[in-house]
Amino acid sequence: MKKITIQVNKNNFRLIMSGRRRNYKTAGAVIGILERLLTRGSKLKLNEKTALKVNYGQGYDNESLGSKNPYYLLFSGLCFLEEYLSQDYFSVKEKLYLKRGGD
Repeated sequence: MKKITIQVNKNNFRLIMSGRRRNYKTAGAVIGILERLLTRGSKLKLNEKTALKVNYGQGYDNESLGSKNPYYLLFSGLCFLEEYLSQDYFSVKEKLYLKRGGD
């Protein structure tokens, strides 16, 4: 099973996927990049089950179940990063992912 990892640091969020590491300043940017990579005809295909893991540091982390549904992974990431997102952004994305998910 593949894993997509998000590391939460004091000043940034690090997205680790397929051995590549990218840093972002906001959680919204991470969700936006994940959405683009998982749903919009990207080269990243979910041919096998993939899990999303968020590492908060100091031994705390959350991990989703493996899934081939990109909206399940996006919704999991949205919930895991909820405290770093504005309420308006969270509400809009929550409705979108639940409407399109269906897993």
